[in-house]
Amino acid sequence: MSELSVGQLKGLTVNNNTITIPSGHKLVQSGMTVQTVQRLSSNYGTVSTAAYNNSSSNLVQIPDHYIDITTKYANSRIKVTASFDNVGPNQQHTYTDLRRSVSGGSFVSMSDTYRSNTVIDSLASYHAISGTLAEHTSVVFIIDSPNVSAGTTIRYQVYMGSWAGGTVIFGGWNDNARSLAVLIAEEIAA
Repeated sequence: MSELSVGQLKGLTVNNNTITIPSGHKLVQSGMTVQTVQRLSSNYGTVSTAAYNNSSSNLVQIPDHYIDITTKYANSRIKVTASFDNVGPNQQHTYTDLRRSVSGGSFVSMSDTYRSNTVIDSLASYHAISGTLAEHTSVVFIIDSPNVSAGTTIRYQVYMGSWAGGTVIFGGWNDNARSLAVLIAEEIAA
């Protein structure tokens, strides 16, 4: 089944205020969600992080916390949401970012791409209360404009870091407290 954008309807005849869409076609307009993909991950563990030092290049990939989407249309926007539990080392400030890879290429930071100034250094951050080691849920989301052609596969990957470096626990606190990571990508027609 092929799809028509509103712009492709120019020149069609309207009879009695009704447009007949040819068999095998459907109408898609700008701003419309054309597909939604969800990926769940039960993966948990630890990653070693370098001292963050306000540099997003010091963030590391969280294993298995990614989602792939293959575009149906050119120049679509992609809304990405990720939610997962984690614990930073020694009550440190932790940082979370989403990174985009187009067709298996290198990853590009979403916080670096969309920030208004260099003071912004992640999509989400968390600082534990002094003297506590608290698990928390990171929720990050963004509407990305990767400007790619139809049929392009895009991967969005979760990256994390901690202020002074150390071990970040992801996917829960311990074997009795594991949580599912939920990642959702929606393609929005341009």
